[in-house]
Amino acid sequence: MRPNPFVIRPRPRSVGCKATFSATLLLVLSAMLLPVLAQEEGTEQSNRKLEKARAANPAWKPKYKQANVIKVPTKGGTINNFCLNQQGNLVVCVGPEANQGPTELQVISPAGKVLEKIPLKFIPQAICTDAQGCLYVAGIGKVCKLNPQGKILLEMPAPALQVPAAEQEKWKEQIKEEMVRVRKEYKEMNSGMKEAELDRLMENLSKTLATRRGHAAGIAVIGEEVFVSAPSPAEFGFMVWRLDAKLSNPARFVGRLSGCCGQMDIQGRGSQLWLAHNGKHKVECYDAQGRLVTQFGKFDRAAADGFGGCCEPKNLTFAPNGDILAAESGPPVVVKRFTPDGKFLGVLAHPTYKNGCVRVSVAMSADEKKLFLLNTGDNTIHVFTR
Repeated sequence: MRPNPFVIRPRPRSVGCKATFSATLLLVLSAMLLPVLAQEEGTEQSNRKLEKARAANPAWKPKYKQANVIKVPTKGGTINNFCLNQQGNLVVCVGPEANQGPTELQVISPAGKVLEKIPLKFIPQAICTDAQGCLYVAGIGKVCKLNPQGKILLEMPAPALQVPAAEQEKWKEQIKEEMVRVRKEYKEMNSGMKEAELDRLMENLSKTLATRRGHAAGIAVIGEEVFVSAPSPAEFGFMVWRLDAKLSNPARFVGRLSGCCGQMDIQGRGSQLWLAHNGKHKVECYDAQGRLVTQFGKFDRAAADGFGGCCEPKNLTFAPNGDILAAESGPPVVVKRFTPDGKFLGVLAHPTYKNGCVRVSVAMSADEKKLFLLNTGDNTIHVFTR
């Protein structure tokens, strides 16, 4: 495992002579890096052994093979998410990266042809459709509804930004309390850290908590209600908001969810909300009252029916018959199929490319002949066929 990038280690003390300082610094860095390199080498060896074991295990043989790669024209931006519309086309969320690229939805055919571009005034991060073919998009600061032709029908602030000012003031106090707890933990882990340095770190973390509450990790529609998963407004972790048909009156649906790298995917089917609780290696299902109905999943890097990454599965979708498709960003990148009660039905896609701890949105065509998988690192959508 790589060292925690948020743990700041004490710096070596300076000495009078530059040559002595350089030599000392080299020795200190070597002492720090050797255990890390040894650990990484051990991890790589472990990964190679697991790859060989998976290759020899028939349960890991995928039922779909890669047939095409759709390169989305982002003009320097990035793909944030996608879904399939009623016509079977991909509707892709494109947002700027490093202040470059458009802010829009792109409608793309399964063959990779861009059919339409729909400009947005906010960065789209999550998308879904309803039974009538309308699109629902949530992103930085906003949530909106579009008709099947791409016209915006409703646009509202993100759920947390609709909450009354008095409640938002309470969040500020909660953040202060959270920072006291986190500061104590960081101080214990980094005894040599200077107070000023610790103050700056806590200030940055506090700002992150305050600004990320307007972001979205997932969106789903159940009947007349819309659900948005988002970072919790006053603590680390995630929650799910429930909105009415006008995208207003936000209410907490379920909270204290453990997610990694900004990911907490949700999907609606019937009267239930399904959730990829990646921090717990679980797929969870909630009823209309927010009660946990069922769950399945386990951490296992070798078994085909387990979830093997540090925080998996990242994304979910449904097969036409209601089976669950769970996508993992890995290692390895993989899509698996389960019944709603958790029975493992096999590996669907197992591409050779490697990814980080990122979103891997997945979708299946209505005839089950095609499977679509987001490759965030390359701004591509991989197409698999049987």
